[in-house]
Amino acid sequence: AELYIDYNLVYCISYFVYRIRQRVFNIWFMIYDIRESRLKDIVIMNYIK
Repeated sequence: AELYIDYNLVYCISYFVYRIRQRVFNIWFMIYDIRESRLKDIVIMNYIK
């Protein structure tokens, strides 16, 4: 019984960590995309000049 509870706990923790990691990566990619699009806008503006 104790082993079963331990495995459940490990599964819950690993799932929780996975969800947090996924959210952090999503935020990081959003920030990266914003920076990339700004860089492209700057490059385009320089070409127009």
